Amino acid sequence: MPMNFPDFQSLKDRAKVRGFRQPNEGETEESYRQSLARHMDNIDMVEANEIRNKVGWDQWTDGQKMVTFLDAMMAGGPYEERVFEDGKPCGHPGCAAHQSHPCECCGRIGAKGERVDSLI
Repeated sequence: MPMNFPDFQSLKDRAKVRGFRQPNEGETEESYRQSLARHMDNIDMVEANEIRNKVGWDQWTDGQKMVTFLDAMMAGGPYEERVFEDGKPCGHPGCAAHQSHPCECCGRIGAKGERVDSLI
């Protein structure tokens, strides 16, 4: 499910859910946004970029989609030619947790089934 993070409060709320620290005294919203996004990079790359972009993936511009795609490639994906065992994650830390969108690396939802068309 796409998520929007339009303001400081939405970032603080998500940080609690994701086990990330609360803002340091005097820390700006933008600085905190980038820190939380970096924390999320290895957990869920799409959510990390939703945090950076302030809007859910369904509202991204073509440029924002391309950045996410390139980030995934730099992280070792996509694995278009590989075959994965159903129910087993591809190696991306958030692979099996993806329920609303395909994994950035293998293109499956919930580490099951065949590769689905990507957002790009």
